[in-house]
Amino acid sequence: MIFNGQAHAADLILIPILLLSAYTDVKHGRIYNAITIPACILGLLLGYLAGGLPGFFDSLKGLSIGLTVLLPFCFAGALGGGTLKLFAAVGALKGMAFILYSLGASAVAMVLFALLVTVIKKDALRQSRKIFSVFISLVFPMMKSAVTVESKSHPVSTALAALAGVMAVYCLI
Repeated sequence: MIFNGQAHAADLILIPILLLSAYTDVKHGRIYNAITIPACILGLLLGYLAGGLPGFFDSLKGLSIGLTVLLPFCFAGALGGGTLKLFAAVGALKGMAFILYSLGASAVAMVLFALLVTVIKKDALRQSRKIFSVFISLVFPMMKSAVTVESKSHPVSTALAALAGVMAVYCLI
């Protein structure tokens, strides 16, 4: 349960964190601790300030779910630690219910991005790649290289999928 004051403050913090994480993940293949760890701490603090102990525990549950659901994927090498901490920050800032919806929506976005990357890599669809690149540069001007830059171990930006998933949840609630 998110308390009203926490919801507005969390939104003001979460959106820039997701945008910055998506940018650094696409550009450098990393989601930095300097972004995610302070966001986790701020989420817990906001939870407490807005709702006392119940608010703190909701933020703690969100943080815990963000960590524990993705931990097996991290151990398997499918996700990096930055993604794990990014979702923990989303959970800490927005609470338990929001992180559950965001994980589901982000998983769908990740599958769609992976399919898109697979299609884009085929030579026969070179024109589709150009169209997608133009679309990305129009929608996300900072991320003109989103299609061409890939991290070494993950061909799809997990932070970009997180951003898409969280934005989808925002649109649905």
